[in-house]
Amino acid sequence: IALARGFPYIQNNVYNAVGWGCPVGISLIGKKALIIGFGGIGRAIAQRLKSFGVHIWAIKQNLDNKLVEQYKLEAIGRPDNLEKYLPLVDYVFLALPLNKETQNLINSNNIFKFKKGAFLINPSRGDIVEKQALIDALNKNHLGGVALDVFWKEPPDKEDFFDMKNVIVTPHIAGVTDVSYKAIAFYVCENIKRVFEGKKPLNCVNC
Repeated sequence: IALARGFPYIQNNVYNAVGWGCPVGISLIGKKALIIGFGGIGRAIAQRLKSFGVHIWAIKQNLDNKLVEQYKLEAIGRPDNLEKYLPLVDYVFLALPLNKETQNLINSNNIFKFKKGAFLINPSRGDIVEKQALIDALNKNHLGGVALDVFWKEPPDKEDFFDMKNVIVTPHIAGVTDVSYKAIAFYVCENIKRVFEGKKPLNCVNC
């Protein structure tokens, strides 16, 4: 929403007493989004996007076609469908872990295959996106905007592109809320209990 409506750029217009009543924002209704990584976070994003009338495509390593009906997806594909889906969508969300397969997943070979004016949102890990490719796409006005909650080094060095009006950066706090912290505490305690009881931990990645 912040990218589509131009925050915090338009907020600065109020502070500077310029541009009252403009620019015209971009509605999410009817737009198309690709969620790369369709685990718990990706599915939570999908549920929220549906509330705004967004059409959704998804990429998932372990394909499960039942998710199409469950989340009312336009389509779901494996990672080799990435370049097929990129030109179709207005928003690309990264919701996947960093590993040897996902490092530089978004790179100079595919970032210009995004629809011109598309938005990239990364709350996952910085190294999933090739830094120079992102900078080039912004400088050439190929991307409509970028929102980053994660970086290539944290805390990040100050980058020139941080000051672009279509770039939003936050300090790795996408999942940091009063509710999420309570949930983290619950799952830590619950999983310790489960281990002692000989049960499988909740949300286990490698067991």
